[in-house]
Amino acid sequence: MDFKILLETLINNVIFKLLLLLILTDIIFGILRAIKQKQLNSDIGLDGLIRKGSVILSVAAFSIADSLVHLNLIAFLPIDITNVLGVKQIGMTEFIAVICILMEAISVVENLQTLGVPIPNWVSKVLSDTNKKIQNKSNEIE
Repeated sequence: MDFKILLETLINNVIFKLLLLLILTDIIFGILRAIKQKQLNSDIGLDGLIRKGSVILSVAAFSIADSLVHLNLIAFLPIDITNVLGVKQIGMTEFIAVICILMEAISVVENLQTLGVPIPNWVSKVLSDTNKKIQNKSNEIE
């Protein structure tokens, strides 16, 4: 297994890039939110960075797993998401990344709302509804 090729594959993955962008955005707006609420705390910030790092490492681990076992997990995502992504196949890396992207997007929207940025109600509703659909899909599997 050539880790250089695996790293290049991960770095060139558009969904992974989107996840990294949302993580960075969430960190920035989370810090601004904490400053605005006068709740800047290094322990909370470090905990958040550890969680974000864990997400990135998890996606990287799934990328390695994808190189070993080629699964198509598209059926586990709501059709709305797969239509937006425009894909017919999705591996473990993308599957986990899409779920993490949704969580990050929800957090970014919450931070923006707390900062007083007007967010249309439909944005929050779409994110919330999509999250519920993914939760329902996972409950169906159990």
